Amino acid sequence: MIAKLEEMHQGSFEEAWPCISKGKCTLYFDNTWVKEDYDSIMPDNVVKTLIEGSSFGSMFMSSYKNDHITAAAHAAPQKSLATQITKSKKWIFIDPMIAKEYHAVDENEFVSVLHSMSQDHDKVLKSTPRYEVITGPGDGVYFPEFWFHIVFTEGGLNTMTNW
Repeated sequence: MIAKLEEMHQGSFEEAWPCISKGKCTLYFDNTWVKEDYDSIMPDNVVKTLIEGSSFGSMFMSSYKNDHITAAAHAAPQKSLATQITKSKKWIFIDPMIAKEYHAVDENEFVSVLHSMSQDHDKVLKSTPRYEVITGPGDGVYFPEFWFHIVFTEGGLNTMTNW
C-alpha cells in the first residue's frame, strides 16, 4: 500500500497540538525540542530525568485512526533513547552486519536506509534475523548507532520522544 500525504506544512508545537490532540492532523515531528518545550507538556521531575545529559530531543506525535507504520527501515549515525509517553510502538531492530548481509543498504553521513523491496515486505522480514520490542507508556528503548529499525505505531494520540 502506498500512502500519500495530502497536505503538509511546518508549524510550531503550539499550532500542532490542538490539531493533533483532536485527531484532525495525523503526524507531528520536530527535532529542535528544548527543555521549555517539554516543560509545557510534562511534570518537572520527568523533564529533568529525561533532559539531563541530552543536548536535544525529537518529539514524534501521531493521531492515526488505526495502527500505522511510521518509520520504514533506516539507521542513524548516533545512539538513541526513545521514550514512549502515550500509547505504544512496535520496534523491529536489525543488527547492521545482518542488514548488510541480507539487504541492499544505501549509506550516507546522515542516515542509512534499506532499499525498497518489490517482494512481499513481511515475507522478506520473516527471513531476516531481528529483534522485536514493544514500548508502552513510560517505557524506553536504547539502540546503538547504525542499528536499523522499523516502527509501527498504535492508533490514537501517540507520543514519543527520542534523545
